[in-house]
Amino acid sequence: MMKILLSAGGTGGHLFPAISVIEQIQEILGNSEHIEVYAVGNPQKIEARVAKERNWKFVPIPMEGFAGFGLKFFKFFFKTIQSINIIRNLIRKENIDFGIGTGAYLTYPAGIALHSEGKPFFLLESNLVPGKANRLLARRASLFFATFENTHQYLPPSVESKIRVYGTPIRKDLLTKVTKEEARQKLNIHPDRQTILVFGGSLGARTINQGIYQNYSMLIERGYQLVWQIGKNFEIEKVSNPFVKIYEFIDDMATAYASADIVIARAGASTIAEISALGKPAILLPYPYATDNHQLLNARELESHNAAIVVLDEEANSKLVPKIIELLESPSKQEQLSKNIIKFSRPDAGFRIAKEILNFLNI
Repeated sequence: MMKILLSAGGTGGHLFPAISVIEQIQEILGNSEHIEVYAVGNPQKIEARVAKERNWKFVPIPMEGFAGFGLKFFKFFFKTIQSINIIRNLIRKENIDFGIGTGAYLTYPAGIALHSEGKPFFLLESNLVPGKANRLLARRASLFFATFENTHQYLPPSVESKIRVYGTPIRKDLLTKVTKEEARQKLNIHPDRQTILVFGGSLGARTINQGIYQNYSMLIERGYQLVWQIGKNFEIEKVSNPFVKIYEFIDDMATAYASADIVIARAGASTIAEISALGKPAILLPYPYATDNHQLLNARELESHNAAIVVLDEEANSKLVPKIIELLESPSKQEQLSKNIIKFSRPDAGFRIAKEILNFLNI
């Protein structure tokens, strides 16, 4: 029985690449019944729900993100020590074989615990500039999987031999062949209207939601329709319109993507990996408070290759819907964006990372 410790979550962007790698490990080994996944995290966040859906074992830890100095720092320090101890006990009790982490606050205590117990662990970094947790853990990691060639510039020289640049893994189900017609029938939306998929990640995005909500009637009047994930933190008055389909969270993203002519989203690395693999024309609104401004860097890189349109967060109310209309009224622009963004696609990233992990473990 292979036992994997997963430390990824908080948001879908951190969780989904790890899911892809685990799926590929299961497929390569050919017997998922002999693989147990232990996910650590916050019972109120996405990692707990996903663990339940996949019949993984979920272990709650009190770890939270760094919130500043003073009394907040002491609280953070105490919860970090608590989390490390919980995970160390789990590793010993269940005889965990190795760990996979994707950065952010959940990965740090898991990485420290795995290293202290002499267990291999593997880090995934989807952004150009690694987050704090991955930077702190890089020296201890067995291998460091990056998306960008230049990521090594932000890590200690001693880590360079551990770095593998394979791209950001995407969920296997997203590559399921679903036709536009099938997807629209499944979502019960109009079969012929041009469709806009709007989402801001697993938590939603207030600015995107506000920009759409204030002006969505302009889109409907022009014969378009919306598939719209608003997230759980955005309160919206009831929209009673047959051409606006609203979800708190879309579980079946493969169908949602397949239904869409264009995508409106944040510029997280996981989102970019997905839309590039699917060749979707996109308007990206980088999250302005992302660590090291990595979403803006991601978006500008695509924009410089005419592979996406970028609208800044503060421009959402005034520019987002006009940009959507402009794109939907230009089939040639949609085709150009699709052709260019697909060049960034690395759909085999999950498989390559899984193979590298298994080779490292001599499996």
